[in-house]
Amino acid sequence: MLGWYESQDSLCIAMEYFPAGDLQTYIRKHGRLLEDDCRQIASQLLRGLAAMHHENFAHRDVKPQNVLIQQCPQSEPPGSWWVKLADFGISKRLGGDTSSSTRGIGTPQYMAPELCGWASVSDINYQMADMWALGVTTFFILTKTLPFQEPDSDIEYARNPDTFPRDPLDDCQVSMNGLAFIRALMTLQPKERLVSDAAMRHAWIIPTISDVHSGSSESPSRRSSFGDETGTATEISDPTSQQYLRLPPPSAAWTDEVLDSPRSASHTNACGNPWSVQNYKQTNVAQTARLDANVVAGPVQERELQDRDLGKTEGRTPHDAAKDGLVEVINQLLKNGADVTSRDDDGCTLVDSAARNGHVEVVKLLLENGANATTPSNNGWTPMHSAANNGHVDVARLLVENGADLEAKNNNGNTPLLLATYNGREAVMKLLVEKGASLEAKDKDGNTPLLWAVYNGHEAVIKLLVEEGTDIEVNNNNSNTPLLRAAAKGHEAVTKLLVDKGADLKAKNNNGNTPLSRAAAKGHKAVTKLLVEKGASLEAKDKDGDTPLLLAAYNGHEAVARLLVENSADLEAKNNNGNTPLLRAAAKGHEAVTNLLVDKGADLKAKNNNSNTPLLLDAYNGREAITKLLVEKGASLEAKDKDGNTPLSCAAYNGHEAVARLLVEKGANIEVKNKDGNTPLLWASLNRHKAVVRLLIKKRANLEAKNKDGSTPLLLAAQNGYKAVERLLLEKGARKGLRYRFSYN
Repeated sequence: MLGWYESQDSLCIAMEYFPAGDLQTYIRKHGRLLEDDCRQIASQLLRGLAAMHHENFAHRDVKPQNVLIQQCPQSEPPGSWWVKLADFGISKRLGGDTSSSTRGIGTPQYMAPELCGWASVSDINYQMADMWALGVTTFFILTKTLPFQEPDSDIEYARNPDTFPRDPLDDCQVSMNGLAFIRALMTLQPKERLVSDAAMRHAWIIPTISDVHSGSSESPSRRSSFGDETGTATEISDPTSQQYLRLPPPSAAWTDEVLDSPRSASHTNACGNPWSVQNYKQTNVAQTARLDANVVAGPVQERELQDRDLGKTEGRTPHDAAKDGLVEVINQLLKNGADVTSRDDDGCTLVDSAARNGHVEVVKLLLENGANATTPSNNGWTPMHSAANNGHVDVARLLVENGADLEAKNNNGNTPLLLATYNGREAVMKLLVEKGASLEAKDKDGNTPLLWAVYNGHEAVIKLLVEEGTDIEVNNNNSNTPLLRAAAKGHEAVTKLLVDKGADLKAKNNNGNTPLSRAAAKGHKAVTKLLVEKGASLEAKDKDGDTPLLLAAYNGHEAVARLLVENSADLEAKNNNGNTPLLRAAAKGHEAVTNLLVDKGADLKAKNNNSNTPLLLDAYNGREAITKLLVEKGASLEAKDKDGNTPLSCAAYNGHEAVARLLVEKGANIEVKNKDGNTPLLWASLNRHKAVVRLLIKKRANLEAKNKDGSTPLLLAAQNGYKAVERLLLEKGARKGLRYRFSYN
C-alpha cells in the first residue's frame, strides 16, 4: 500500500500495481523456472520471512499466488527477478498466549502436516509452518506441480517419509543442494525444519546472499519513506502501527519516487484466506485433484444434486407424490388446483420427478393435464434425460410420443443417448437410435455415446452402436479413441471387438500414448497380450519418451513387463530423462520388476540425464533389498551422479542406515567426496542422521574431513543446532576449531 487520499465523496487507498501479476499465474503461463531463477526468488522470500520471524510474526499463507512480481525477465523493461511477499490478511504476531490458534490457517496444498490435525494445537509453531509452505512453493516453482497431488498423499508421507515425491524434481534435474533445501524445509517434525536464519545459510541459498553472516537482522526493505504533499519525507511505520502515508489526490502529480520506491511487503494488499481444517477436508479433493487425461468424471454425477429430499417449498406434496408414483394423489391435487408446472429448488418439474423414478402413469397424467415434456431443470436435465439415465424405456417412449427433444443437452453437454450409453441402458438406447438420436453427439469433453459405452465396458451397447455405423475412430478432447479407452480400462472383450472392426492400433492421445502404452501402464496383461498379438508396436513412445515397457516398469507391473520382454521389447530404451526400464523400476522400489529386468540382462551401469545409476537411486531411497540385489549382480559401488555423489553418499544423505551398512560392508569408499567436497560423514552430520554418523565413525571415517566451505562434520551439526549429532562427534574426538567456537557462541 502506498497510502491514501481523499476525493470529493470517497476515501481512496493507493495500492502498488504489479503488471507482471503473481508468481503462480506467471508459472502457469510461462512454465517452470530455471533453478537459478528459483533460487533468487526463494532467497528473497526467505529474507521477507526472516524479517517477519525476527519480529515474532508468522505469515501463515505463503504460496506462489501471494508472491507478486515487481520485475522479471519477461517484464517491461526486463530485469532480474524481484518479488514481494503479499497478502498479510491472516499473518499474526506470536506471543506467550497467542502462539497458536484454534483452527488450521493457510491454503490446503501448502499447509504443514501439523496444521491438518496431526499435532495438538499447543504444538503448532506457525513460523515453522511458514517454512514448510516455502518448501512447497519452491517445489512448485521448480516443477510446475505440487508435491502432494492427491488427497491424503501428504498423510502417506507423514506415515512413511520415503514416499517424499522426488520424481518431479529429478525429472527437472534439480541439483542435490536444491533437493536438500526442499527436504530440509519439508521435514515432518516442525522442530527439525530449518528456521529462516538457518535456511539463509543453506548451501543452495548462500550464492544469492552476500551479507548472510553480517549479523544484521534488519531487512533493507522493511522500512521506506515517501515524499508527502509538502515534499517532506514521511516514514511508513512498522506493520503493527496501521498508519499509512496521506498522498495528494491523483489530480496532482505522483512522482516516480513515490511510485517506484522499494516498499515493505507488509504494506501490500491483504486479503484473508482463513481455511479451517474442516474446510480443508471438505474441499481438498476439488482443489487438488489432477485427473488422468483418460479418466473423466461421468455425466451422471451431476444428477445427485437433484435426488435430495424435496422439502422447503409449497410444492413438496406434489413432487413427493410424483416421485413416489402416487397417481390418485396427483390426480386429486390437480383437481384441487395444484400447479402442473410446479418446480422444486433444483428446477425439476413434476414430470421430471416422475420420469426419474419410472412412473409412466404419473407422467401420462401430467402430460394430459398440460405439463411440458421438455422443460429443463437448473442443470439442463429434461424428463427425457432422467428417463434415459435410469433406463425407464416406457417413460422414454411416452416422452418421445409427446415431442421430447432427443438432442437436448444438459449443462455438461450430455444428450439422453449419451446418458443411456454411459449407464448401459440397452433398451432405451435402442429406442433412441430407432427414433433418430445422433450417434455422434458430443458432451463438453468431446465424448460420444461409443466413447462412454467403452469407458464402462458395456459390450452389448457397443455392439449395437458399431452395427449402427458409429465412428470407431472418434476421439474426445484428450484425443482418446474408443480403443485407447478400452485398453486403459482393461476391457478385453471390447478391445477385441474394436480391433476386429479395424480400430487403429497406432492411435495416440494428447500425451502420445498408444492403446498398448495405456494397457501396459495400467497393468492389464490380457489386453496387452491381445494388442501385442495383433501387431501393436512395442517401441512406440509417448511425449515423455516412455515405451510400454518403461511404463510397466515404472508402475511395477511384473506380469506385463515379463510379457513385453519375452516379446523382445527393448531393455535399454530411454525416455526423455534418460531413464531405462531398470532405472524406472529401481527408482520406485519395484523389486519383482527389478529382479526380472536384471535376470534378462538389463544394463546395471545405465545412467539417466542426472547420471544416476539404478544403485544410486535405490541407495538414495533406502531400498535395502534391491540395493543388495544390484550389488550382488555387480553394480558399481563408486558410480557418481552429476553432483559427484556415490551410492554411500546418497544413503548417508538421507539417513538410510541399513543401506549404508550394506554398502560399507561391501567395500564402498567412506571418504569419497562429491563436487562440493562433502563426504558421507559430512552429509550425515548436516542432515542430523545420528545412526549413520555412528556407523561411519565406527568404520573410522575422518572426523576432520572438510568440504569446500571448510566445514567439518562437527561444525555443520553445531551450525544447524543438531545437539545429538554434535555430542556424538565430540564424544568420538572431533576437535573444536575456531569456527566451531564462534558458531557455538
